[in-house]
Amino acid sequence: MKKFCYILIVLVMYFNLTEVNAQDETHSLRYKKALSKERTVQRILSMKETAPMLSSNYDVIYYKLDLEPKPALELLYGTVTMRAKVVSENLNLVELNLANPMEVTSVTENNSEVEFVHENNLLRITTDSTYQQGDLFQVTIDYFGRPQATGYGSYNFDRYGGQPMIWTLSEPYGARDWWPCKDYPDDKADSVDILVTVPENLIVASNGLLLETRELPDNKVQYVWQERYPITTYLVSLAIHPY
Repeated sequence: MKKFCYILIVLVMYFNLTEVNAQDETHSLRYKKALSKERTVQRILSMKETAPMLSSNYDVIYYKLDLEPKPALELLYGTVTMRAKVVSENLNLVELNLANPMEVTSVTENNSEVEFVHENNLLRITTDSTYQQGDLFQVTIDYFGRPQATGYGSYNFDRYGGQPMIWTLSEPYGARDWWPCKDYPDDKADSVDILVTVPENLIVASNGLLLETRELPDNKVQYVWQERYPITTYLVSLAIHPY
């Protein structure tokens, strides 16, 4: 009887200790999750504090992303076109979000090069024309660089199974890490075209419908995706791998 009682006491102590350890592990996981959420919130707040003052002067209608990632070099080359409608008076300065590690080589408006300044993660474009409320304007940005992943990942050159893998996860403000845009979810573009050129062994998944796959010289292929529903910038995404 004494032996049975001793075993029972040991079992009770064991299960109590196991429960305490489980609770400690749960508390640790909750603490880590809370810290992660806090860091994300702080990033969101910092982004809002540095939000472009002039971005409220226009409403984005359309983006076209023409991208060529180079996995071997971990570089991204791109040309992004934005079409927008003016919602204020006398607009001649356009601000877009673009992280500093990306280098802008030229900006054009109506097929003519215009002046720009890229600093503090902002691209400021001085247009040749002064636009009034209701006018449409279009700018095209040529750029390249090695994206620096922030937030939940933004843009990543990765590998899986010994093969290149490129993926994006831009929520909440990570689109600016790899393409110039008005990177705030309150302004959804009505439509987006996404053209991605890769080595022929890779497959590109993106938003909307795959319209066509174009074979190009030098063993390259271009995937043409089309999104025709309103979409915020952080949802524009890529998943590239020899699937």
